[in-house]
Amino acid sequence: MIQEYSLRRPRLGPIGGSNRILLIVALGILSGVSPMATDMYLASMPRLVSYFETSASAVQLTLTTYMVGMALGQFLLGPVSDVLGRRRLMIAGNVLFLITSAAIVFAPSIEVVIAIRGVQGVAGAAGVVIARAVISDIATGRDAAKLFSILATISSLAPVVAPLLGGVIATVAPWQVVFWALTGFGLLMLACSVFVVPETLPVELRHGGGVRSMAASSWTVMRSPGFMAYALTYGLAFGSLFAYISASSFVVQNVLGIAPLGYAVIFAVNAGGMITGALVNARLVNRIDPAPFCGWWSWWPA
Repeated sequence: MIQEYSLRRPRLGPIGGSNRILLIVALGILSGVSPMATDMYLASMPRLVSYFETSASAVQLTLTTYMVGMALGQFLLGPVSDVLGRRRLMIAGNVLFLITSAAIVFAPSIEVVIAIRGVQGVAGAAGVVIARAVISDIATGRDAAKLFSILATISSLAPVVAPLLGGVIATVAPWQVVFWALTGFGLLMLACSVFVVPETLPVELRHGGGVRSMAASSWTVMRSPGFMAYALTYGLAFGSLFAYISASSFVVQNVLGIAPLGYAVIFAVNAGGMITGALVNARLVNRIDPAPFCGWWSWWPA
């Protein structure tokens, strides 16, 4: 089934020139939603503790619920976009992300913030997962690997920009301004999805088997040795990163006594390593075909 699915691509004719560059930049912006939504308010987290008169662990739950929503959203919206198409679902997700970003400013309690952040995570997942689906629609093989690396490089700017911007805001303004800035980023994402990203999945190539077919396809993918190897590797690395993200603001500011802007600079330096890694990978895929690495995991039970 996976092999048959891959033979259908690319689904659109080649996109070249300035249109291709503009599309990749737009997809990079959409893919950068997660670090923007998590990293921008890290420096303001101690202020949320004081504002809502709550504990640090409760404020950290706003990160957890966002990431849970992001995970569920990617798992659900990816297959749904195979049925309904890419563009309309992406636009709907960006509209919901914009609304939830503004709603957090007026939240009366930390519990409401936690709940809204979960919904915001699901909405943000639309940009992340569908941006990658668009790449798989327009490219395959080595070209797709190169585009994914370029996409990662562009979206890796977000973990640098977000904490620096958040650090400046935490220094001169209340925490609500962070989420107004995030609302502005939601408007930018909406503009990208409306004016730049086309529909890349024609009606004749969409899945029509409903929920049962989607579940069967997901199970087939999860039994793929190559997919699970990469998924587990990414999951473990991301778990370590998330542990650092959720605790670093309190440790660096409250324990070490570093100012919000100083913390933002420290975090941005870490993010610079991510950009370097993405650039190195973009170079390596020109020399090393990524496909053979899946063969390392041939022992996985079918």
